[in-house]
Amino acid sequence: MISKFNKFLSNNILKIFIAFILSQPIFDMLIGLFFKNNIVDYMVYFIKVLFLFVMIYYMFFIKKKSKLYIIFLILYVIIYILVNGVFENGVNILFEVSQVLKSIYFPISLIFCLELFKDKEIDNKYIIASFMIYLFAVFIPNILHIGHNSYEVTKKGSIGFYISANLIGNIFSILFPLVILYFIKKKQYILLGIISVIYLYTLLTMGTKGPLICILIMVIYYTIYIFIKLIKSKKYLIVLILFLLIIVAVVLSFKIIPKTSFYKNLLIHLEYLNIQSFTDLLTFKNIDHFVFGSRFAMLGSSFNEFIKSSIFNILFGIGYMINYIVVKTSEMDYFVVFIHQGIIGFILILSLYFKNIAIIIKNYFKRFKSNFLDFEKSTLFISLLISILCAFFIGHELDTPSVAIFVSLIITITYKKII
Repeated sequence: MISKFNKFLSNNILKIFIAFILSQPIFDMLIGLFFKNNIVDYMVYFIKVLFLFVMIYYMFFIKKKSKLYIIFLILYVIIYILVNGVFENGVNILFEVSQVLKSIYFPISLIFCLELFKDKEIDNKYIIASFMIYLFAVFIPNILHIGHNSYEVTKKGSIGFYISANLIGNIFSILFPLVILYFIKKKQYILLGIISVIYLYTLLTMGTKGPLICILIMVIYYTIYIFIKLIKSKKYLIVLILFLLIIVAVVLSFKIIPKTSFYKNLLIHLEYLNIQSFTDLLTFKNIDHFVFGSRFAMLGSSFNEFIKSSIFNILFGIGYMINYIVVKTSEMDYFVVFIHQGIIGFILILSLYFKNIAIIIKNYFKRFKSNFLDFEKSTLFISLLISILCAFFIGHELDTPSVAIFVSLIITITYKKII
């Protein structure tokens, strides 16, 4: 019986993985459509946890890879639950279990993707299809004004049929470079243009800052890339025309952006902080509040709790609940893992991530000139760079299964292309 199951899983794991990737936006949409319906939440959570165990089983019993690492992760989970669930007062043990499972989802999905696609090509069309479902599940409700609000109070914006602005913002930010790459390689420029307009409109109606900053990174690279290519080809007239088009686009943006939710939210935020002049903004507290959403202030508070805690909490994390109240984290993933999962958790959860990123960055800059002018390599590298920045400044990327699985894919694709 077990051998038949192993054979079935071995033969169909790629199909199962693709089905899971395509189902991600549907699962997240169900949670949004049936907001506050615990039955739907538990059903979606169960499916994601089930796939986590499928990945563990596949790696441990079929591929028989990273067995020691998986054992250490499982031991860590057990000790974390004991430290923060069983022997700690004022906590909900099921909540802490769910949090630690979310935390190990990323490293498991990363080793799974690296192994699954070691000798296989990744067809990006499935990633693009998943992205498109996410995009239109925000775009259409925003046009019809039936989507969920991006923010609970004051600020404006809508995130369509979803309920997490961070989740949608992260997915839109890290996957759009892959969308550009896919349609450029297919030479479907008109379709890419239409999707880009829809994408930009959707971001502006969401009202969040993060994805727009990520777009700026992409625009800077592609502008430099195009200008270098044109100058090397001595197409100076096209360079001049393109330069004029950029000026026109900048002028138009000054007319369009003030009408968007994004701009209105900036004004609301400045008014809340009582900013009367630019110099008023130039304090650490105001910059932290305006740009980073007080993440550094929350980090300071979390770190104080961390250093005051017991040696077991320092090693295995302070958890996510104190006196039956969910702790407000800094939302900066690297620090969240370190403080709430502890030193040992940080090493186990993020060591493979940092190792692969370091290898990719080293090899990219080793041949920087040729890699920078290689459209595919640089686009993948930008996607990876954006994922790193999102994890640091936006958060809810590495501990959110829906986003973590895509980060794992981006690292895997980039690693295969650049190394």
